[in-house]
Amino acid sequence: MGQNAIKWDIVGLEPYMLIEASLDNWWNAGRDFGVGSGNKYDDPALYNFANMVYSNTTKVGCSYQACNNGLTISCLYNAVGFYDDEPMWETGKACKKDNECTVYPNSKGDDGLCIKGGEI
Repeated sequence: MGQNAIKWDIVGLEPYMLIEASLDNWWNAGRDFGVGSGNKYDDPALYNFANMVYSNTTKVGCSYQACNNGLTISCLYNAVGFYDDEPMWETGKACKKDNECTVYPNSKGDDGLCIKGGEI
């Protein structure tokens, strides 16, 4: 299981502002630190980004807890996204039809990506 977590010690900001800043920070690491050829995980600075983009992740859940003028945010992923020199995602043609989504049964295409079918 993969996890991203951060603790903020900031007073006076609404939780949604810190949640948004955390998600942006984790996501933007791919752009800020760069992703090498083959989309491989090769830099510890990509840890949180790798968890977010890992192609084998099919479930994610996030929560936060505000306590004593601080805020802790955590997201759990059903797969670990950071294996040294392993691709974080597969590059290929975007799926245009549902039947092109073949990794998981009953998946549907949505804007070039496949959405896993079945139980949630």
